[in-house]
Order: sequence, then structure tokens, then C-alpha cells
Amino acid sequence: YLWFIVQYPPLDQSFSHRAYVDFETDETVICHDTADGATYVDPEDGTAYFIYNKVLYRRRPGKGERTELLHRLPIRGVARSCATHLTLTPDGKKFFLDINSGVDNHFCGTLDVETGEFEYWADAPHYTNHGQMNPVRDDIALCAYEGTTDIDGNPSPCPYDENRVYQRLWTVTREGVRTCYPPLNNYATHEWWSADGKWLYYCNQWGICGIHMETGEHKVVHPCRPWHGFSNHDDT
Repeated sequence: YLWFIVQYPPLDQSFSHRAYVDFETDETVICHDTADGATYVDPEDGTAYFIYNKVLYRRRPGKGERTELLHRLPIRGVARSCATHLTLTPDGKKFFLDINSGVDNHFCGTLDVETGEFEYWADAPHYTNHGQMNPVRDDIALCAYEGTTDIDGNPSPCPYDENRVYQRLWTVTREGVRTCYPPLNNYATHEWWSADGKWLYYCNQWGICGIHMETGEHKVVHPCRPWHGFSNHDDT
């Protein structure tokens, strides 16, 4: 299955929904009981999990299936964002969430898919997003500071610190330790984990760069002109 977003589909011109392509039947199915939001697709059976309006939902593929409400998230007030990417802990039991509620309430943690229990990790002093759980460790995740807009829609770009270091790349641990990583050429766009969880990869003007989390090695992995990127399952 391939899941994607449909903007204003036929018979419903007022909303965006999820849809999927079934490659076995060569059909496209629009799920009108779904909405836009951060999504995780189970690679084993094609089930989609997504968050909309502070709620975690599940939608299995199949014309006779219906969207299930799994858990309401522990967020007060208006949630500007509950997750950018839905990624699971290595045991497949918890989603990592980077939550931004209101103007100055930013925090992260994990949500148990089965029970709905939320484990708080840390607050952030600013809007954070692009949270991604490490694929082999359950105690560390990526979080980005790429800037945002205020409550009135005014842009606030990613800042530099007092030493003029670009503040995009961060990790956060279950114990609440937040670490910033200065990028090569002092710039970074998209970031992601290597398949073995040992490298923090990111894009900039020089190419795809990497920081080894154990040795500190920092290098250009592949010279190119990327904006976004991801690795396949074995980083080849």
C-alpha cells in the first residue's frame, strides 16, 4: 500500500483526507473518515496511524474498514502541532511526539500505542519539530529548531546563538538532556537517523552530512545539493 494526502477530493470539497493505493488490486481508495496530520504506516500490514486535533487514530486498509479513535493526547489548550513525523520506539510500542501547544508550551515524550500512557521527556524553550525516535535506542530522539510563526502568523526563522552557531540540529533524551550540534558550513535543513542509529544525517549546501554520535566524527557523506533526504533500510 502507498498512503498519501488527497486535497478536496470528489464528494467532499471542504477538507483533505488520507487515501491509499492498493498495488495488488490496482485501486485507489479515499478514506473520507480520515484527516491530515502526522502519519506512521506499519510496513507489515499497511495500517496507518495519524494524529489530528490532539487525537491518535488508526485506519487499516480495506474498503470495509473504519477509522478508530485510539487515544486523546494530554494537551491543554490549542495544539499547534502534536508531531511532525510519527516514529516508533525500537520495540514498536510507543510513538515519539514533539508537541507545541499555544505560543510558549513546547514539550516532548512518548505515547504508548496500546495504553495511551504519555511519558514526559522534556520542555523546550522554543517551537520544536521534526522529532524522530532513534531506530535502535529508546532513550534519544532528534528534534529540530527550524523556526516557526507566532500566534498572529508572523515568521520567526531559526536563530543563531551568541556565537553565531545555527541552532537547527538537536537531540533530546528521556532524562531531559537537550544537545545542539553545530552543522558544517553553519547551515542545515532536513535531518534523520542512520539505520543503525549511530549517525545523525542532515542536508546543507555541501551535501548530505553526518555526525557520528559515539566518536564525534563530522563529515560530508555525499556531495550534492539536497533539501530533504532519507536513507533506505540499510543506508546504501
